[in-house]
Amino acid sequence: MSDPADILDDVTALVEVHGSPQLVTRWRNSLAEFNKAGGRKTLCTCLGVEPYAQRFPSFRAARAARDQHVRAAYAAMKKPSIRRFQARLQSFLVRTWPGIQVYTRIPERLTTVERELFSALKIGRVPASVGGLHEILFGNSGE
Repeated sequence: MSDPADILDDVTALVEVHGSPQLVTRWRNSLAEFNKAGGRKTLCTCLGVEPYAQRFPSFRAARAARDQHVRAAYAAMKKPSIRRFQARLQSFLVRTWPGIQVYTRIPERLTTVERELFSALKIGRVPASVGGLHEILFGNSGE
């Protein structure tokens, strides 16, 4: 049951059975807006919870897991530097990720660095900027 459409159908069924009429209306309108946007808006934005999403425990847990994989990818590099890591991430995003992003399991042919990047990207977007990567790898203090 990893198909997003099936998951949304299941959530819709739960909302329709257990939700208030107002919730059902809000859910349907949000899904209609989400579908109409064609990927230009997130479901959180359409539901009106985007400004609050970063406060959700599930969001924080996912971000922590993503960051752990990013750090593991960096640590697995020979002679790591933030610039080399940025180049490696960009190369992976352009050359490898498009062909494997639909996979649910890590392809065996990937290197350790690529396996960790795959895992991080399956969880969420990884910033490609040096500053964004630096914040994940070393925190705000720059240690």
